[in-house]
Amino acid sequence: MNLLNLIAGYPIFFCIVILTILLIHNIRRSDRILKRKNEQYFARERAADCTQRKPLDSVDYIVVPYDELPLDLAKDDPVVNDCINQVLELKGQSVANFTGLTNTDLKLEYGAPNFTHLSRCDSNFTLLVRAMDNWADRLYELGYADEALSLLTLCIKWNSDISSTYMLAAKIYSDNNDNVGIAWVKRQALAIPSMLRDSVIKNLDSLYPEL
Repeated sequence: MNLLNLIAGYPIFFCIVILTILLIHNIRRSDRILKRKNEQYFARERAADCTQRKPLDSVDYIVVPYDELPLDLAKDDPVVNDCINQVLELKGQSVANFTGLTNTDLKLEYGAPNFTHLSRCDSNFTLLVRAMDNWADRLYELGYADEALSLLTLCIKWNSDISSTYMLAAKIYSDNNDNVGIAWVKRQALAIPSMLRDSVIKNLDSLYPEL
């Protein structure tokens, strides 16, 4: 009995054999790819840990214009007051946006000895834009749309990746029939340096498709 006769006589059995062989091949291939990626990752991480200190001249530190913030507006509101305090606690501290960069990226770019400082800068940025987003949201609820927009605009210029910041700014512009403002928000969203960019753009496009 030749092979063709065997296959014809036991088609299901041979299908199972072939599928098993393909499965084993794919598993081994996936294992090789994963192993190679892990080796590349750890090699890059080792290189990053050995990177010497580099100048920080290229770091785009955030300068918060405290004298332009509505620090005296609605201070009796507990939410507003809490947000103001959070923002003021960052006064005098270094703030920088490294969204989209991994720890390894930071060490390779600026040197491992600078990592602690840069990580703190990035954490400060997250605290800043979250506080200002909450602050703006509460001011808008209280009827201070212009002041809320001023806070949101700063966060957008700093390339915050908080979706609600862009959505509320666009809504305020929409309330004022300001299509130029909405278009600006959508353009700025294209520069969000994280995976949330596509989600923000999709949400804006669904609400303002004509711009």
